[in-house]
Amino acid sequence: MTNEFSSVLTVMSRQGNILSGHLRNGWDGKKLENMTVKPDEVDGHHLSIIGHAVIDQVKLLLDGNIDLVNGFANRFVWALAKKARDLELGGKDVRLTDFAQQICDAQFAATKVKEIGFEIERSWWKEQYMVLNKERPGVIGAVTSRAPAHVRRFAAIYALLHKEKTVQKEHVEAALELWRYCNDSAEYILGKSTGNEMADKIAAALESRDLTRSEVSSLFDRNKKREAINAALLVLEQWEIAEWYRPGTRGGGSKWRRIG
Repeated sequence: MTNEFSSVLTVMSRQGNILSGHLRNGWDGKKLENMTVKPDEVDGHHLSIIGHAVIDQVKLLLDGNIDLVNGFANRFVWALAKKARDLELGGKDVRLTDFAQQICDAQFAATKVKEIGFEIERSWWKEQYMVLNKERPGVIGAVTSRAPAHVRRFAAIYALLHKEKTVQKEHVEAALELWRYCNDSAEYILGKSTGNEMADKIAAALESRDLTRSEVSSLFDRNKKREAINAALLVLEQWEIAEWYRPGTRGGGSKWRRIG
């Protein structure tokens, strides 16, 4: 556990630092090696990281960082936490004894499980998988591209908490709800940038009204080459963010409109 996750991101941003690679290998269950004068290695490990940071720090340290696209960020699940209310005199004491005992009982039962089954109707899971695995644009796509893997892990944890040896539909449904919150959190924290500055500017303008091709060019004071604008529009079209259509009104020319 790290109280300041931003410190991890800061260390990783240093040139030549190998922390990102170690953390990625740890998530994958691969052997961790330190090739120094006295080399160390760890195998058969289970690596789990819980940390927190303020939004501005995360955005600053990940902005333009290769770790957005090299598989580091999408090995984490992002959960937004906000203060629910002001408690100037502090909150009430909460007894967690019973809850803690339930966790201990589930943990003990889990130690006896060698393999977790997956008893889910194949066609239903395929539907969920296709939605989770749908390719998405830009930063948010890079951060959430391991959605199916995270949902499977969530579901396995729910099953073990219920002292079950197999993942059932109710566990996957709970996992999907948890992932939806994490996905929404990632969008809130990191935004919906496509990674193409021109495409993002066009998408923002389309939030308020549809635009003709000429109006799209005007967004850039007609200083951008046609090829660059076409490339930006293609990004929006491919990622189903905007589309080219012809309004049904008399005299209306073709326009771009926001769809995603």
